[in-house]
This record gives sequence, structure tokens and C-alpha cells, in this order.
Amino acid sequence: MKHFKFIRPWPFIFTAINILFLLLLLEFILSLTLYDAKIIWPSLYFVEGDCKYNSDQGIYQRSLNSQKLYELKPNSKVIAYNSSHPLEKKYQNITITINNLGFRGTQQVSAEKIKYRIVILGGSNTFGATVSDDDTYPALLQKILENKYPGKFEVWNMGLNAYVLSQKVAYAEEIINIYDPDMIIIQHANETRRAFYYKDDRFYEHFDLNPELFLENIPLLFSDNKILEKIHLSGIEKFRSYRFIMAGINNIIVRLNIADVAPEAQLWTGFSQNIKDKYDRGLAKDINDRKLKMFVKKYGQRLPIILFFLPKTNISTARLKKKEGLYFLYLGGEKKSSEYFNIHPPSYVYQWYAEEIFKVLYSEFFKKA
Repeated sequence: MKHFKFIRPWPFIFTAINILFLLLLLEFILSLTLYDAKIIWPSLYFVEGDCKYNSDQGIYQRSLNSQKLYELKPNSKVIAYNSSHPLEKKYQNITITINNLGFRGTQQVSAEKIKYRIVILGGSNTFGATVSDDDTYPALLQKILENKYPGKFEVWNMGLNAYVLSQKVAYAEEIINIYDPDMIIIQHANETRRAFYYKDDRFYEHFDLNPELFLENIPLLFSDNKILEKIHLSGIEKFRSYRFIMAGINNIIVRLNIADVAPEAQLWTGFSQNIKDKYDRGLAKDINDRKLKMFVKKYGQRLPIILFFLPKTNISTARLKKKEGLYFLYLGGEKKSSEYFNIHPPSYVYQWYAEEIFKVLYSEFFKKA
């Protein structure tokens, strides 16, 4: 009969206790240093990192709202040298002016409401990343309304480059509570994770105030297994040490998969398509959709909320449909050339935008004004 040597459990228990102690110590250190957020910097997505302006000051600044992350700087102005569309005929360099209330426009405006106030939110298409101040589609819509109804309407362009739905609805809620608009139009184009302002040296504080950002920015890059993804997301939600370790692993994977970029380019511009898809699919879209539904549920009975989409090739004319308290606005581009479907088009495309939007709003809301 063979004799089995008894294995004493104490070394294993002691090792487990030491590992647990080290993890708890790491949790404590990370709670003080926020390094579980700081380490994510190399793989974040940023706004305005590659624009060439005539001023180093730029037009963006950190936002105190950790749902928005960044905002426009009131009373700022730049000339952009590398932004106009190749088919643009009016100018080569574009002028970008931010007014006294911190949104795009040359006119100083008052928070006091004396006109029917239409607020348009969106990303770079609404902001007008490729055109000068007077050629954004909100500015052109303002001109059309002023000609039709002098002194009755004002249109505010509150678009910001790279904003996604979660940021747009956070901004919209601020606007409703502060400026009491009569209509909100939200352009829906970006379905990715939220961008950060690349000069925000305290970006990590946003993660502490809005832990949902960890879920968007630490995906499981090395596996598509759904069970592993659920376990991963649970770890991201609950443990700083797990975030720290996984963010570090992601940084390595990102750098190994980075595409060739010019030395002066920002790191995020070189992400391979596979890595971009990992960051932007699924969870970020789910967060955006959930935020929009919550916003519509809260404010949909108070004022018209219109979700506006980029032109579609299979629609012949502009359409407006209403579903579950939300209007859906589509522009018909059935016979239009390719630049009409570009997210950053030339100014004449924005003129068409404004005319088509006016037709729909006039028919549905303003015919009797």
C-alpha cells in the first residue's frame, strides 16, 4: 500500500492572503492616485488634435460636466487652414467664431428669450467643420426663417466636433434648464464612444465622476467570447485594480496594432480598423441609445425633440416621422452626388440642408405661424 504525503495548506493560504493584501493595497493606492484612469490616456479618443489653427489657444476647453467632457470656449475665434472641403469654391481657409454663450456664431446673443428658439445639437457636421461661420446649416436655416418670419425665430448652432449622443443629450438637458428652447434638433451621426479634449490635463477626474467612461474605454480586446466579456465588464465596474491591469494590457495591444502615422500625428489617428471596432461597437452604442431614450422620456412632452440624420440615398425627399415621443427627420438624397453624403461637405451642401429642413419644419410646425 502506497503512502501519500500530506500536503500542508498553510503555504497556499499564506500566499493567497498575501495576494489579497497586495490587491487591496493596490485598490487603495489607485483610489488615491486615480491611476486606473490615468493609464488609459494612450488609447482614448480625442477631439481637435489634428486641426491647424492660426492660434495655439484653440476653441475648446474642459467641461465641468463629466457627461459632456469638453465644450467650446466663449468669445474665441480661429482660422482653420486644413479643414475646407476639396470642392469648396468660396474660400480655402475657414473662420470659426464662438460667441458669448459658448456656441458657434458671430452674433452676441442673450439668454433672455424673446423669439421662438430652435437649438440644434450635433457633431462636426452640425458644427460645420469644413465651412465658415455663416455657412453652417443652422446659420443658413436662421437666414431662411428670418426672411420668412422677420424677428420671430432664432436658431442656435450648438454642435461640437466629435460629440456623440450621450454628450449631445447631456448638453441638451443643460440647455433646456438654462435657456428654455422651444425646439431641440439633435443630429445623429456619431455612434462611437465619447471623445475627450486632448489638452485636458485633468481628464482622469471625469472617470471618477462618471465611472461609465471606464466601460467605454477599456474593452476586452483579445477575445470575442460573450461570457468573458460579461465577466470583464463586471470586473471593470467593481475593481480599480482590474481596470488598471486591463488598461495596461490594452495599451500594449493598441501599440502593437497601430497603423503607420506621421510623427506629429496624435496616437489615436493611427488605430487599426480592428482596434477601432473593438472600442466603438456594442457598448458605446448601447450607452448612447439608452441616454437618448431617457432624455426623450423626460422632456418629450415638454417640447418637440427631433432626431436628424445624414442624407440617405434611398429617400427622394425630406421626411418627418414621429415615434414614441421623438420626431425622426431624414433628408432625401436619391439623385445627389457623392459630396452630399459626406459628413464634412462643402458649403453649397449645407445650403441644401437648410432648405430641406425648413420645408419640413414649415409644413409640420410653422405653417400657421
